[in-house]
Amino acid sequence: MAARVEAPRVAPEIPEGAPVYAPSPTCEDFIHACAAGPLGEFRVLVLMGPRGEGKTSAALFALVALGQRLQMEGLGARLPLRVAVIRDTFENLTRTTIPTIQKQVAKGLPVEFFDGNKQCRLGLWAHLYFFGMDNRKDVDKLQGFECAVLWPEEVAPGAELDVGIPAEGFGMGATSVRQEGVPHRILMTLNPCDEDNWV
Repeated sequence: MAARVEAPRVAPEIPEGAPVYAPSPTCEDFIHACAAGPLGEFRVLVLMGPRGEGKTSAALFALVALGQRLQMEGLGARLPLRVAVIRDTFENLTRTTIPTIQKQVAKGLPVEFFDGNKQCRLGLWAHLYFFGMDNRKDVDKLQGFECAVLWPEEVAPGAELDVGIPAEGFGMGATSVRQEGVPHRILMTLNPCDEDNWV
């Protein structure tokens, strides 16, 4: 007797009464720019704004939109998109970025964390790997890593607890964006920064 295999769910079930994600016009443009364009085009997208304006959520939904585009074009076998999420420290990832991602479950996103919150799956669309860049030696964590998307989160310092990502982290991360058969993106989300910041 053959075992019954359940087909994976493509669209998340949204709980009754759950809030619906309604991005600002700027965030909506960012999401669209991530998913649009020729498949072979490498895009670097920057979303800058003050704290609490929805930058992290917009980047998350941009990943979903890009994954959904591949599904609609019959390229779902190339999923999930491998995503390197880098931030100045792993502590700051766990303090703000990861909780923001966890909140998206209420908006219907299928989110699953594992490996001590060092990895996360967004449905069938994306597999996120979290990297803290606590010092310049941490840049080596990206050595040999291949991804479709590099997401430098809070690139520039935005508060006393943030130090920003070193330019070397961005450089090494950019060379990791080479997952085969999928669009390549760098999604930079950041607070407004000083003129002397490398960004």
